[in-house]
Amino acid sequence: MRLEGLQGEGKAAFGQCGPPSPVDMHAGHSWLAAKADFKGWIWAIVEIDPEDLSDAVERVNITVPKRVLTAADRYAAARGETRSGLSARAALETMARD
Repeated sequence: MRLEGLQGEGKAAFGQCGPPSPVDMHAGHSWLAAKADFKGWIWAIVEIDPEDLSDAVERVNITVPKRVLTAADRYAAARGETRSGLSARAALETMARD
């Protein structure tokens, strides 16, 4: 699952996991060594830019043909969405397909 999905489910948020711990603590050199659930797991460190998960709102200007904007507004309104919400969702879904 992508981090955006985890974040949407409330499972990935900076500051909710507590302080970092050494990787070897999780690699079988401590209490996890006795846990069969973790047998064969590969542990890694992943660097994540917090900006990639930011929910801060930013105003942007885009240029689209009026007919596209009108169609998008009608589509969004019929589904109880905003233009911005529709645009953001469409962008995320398009990128997820690639």
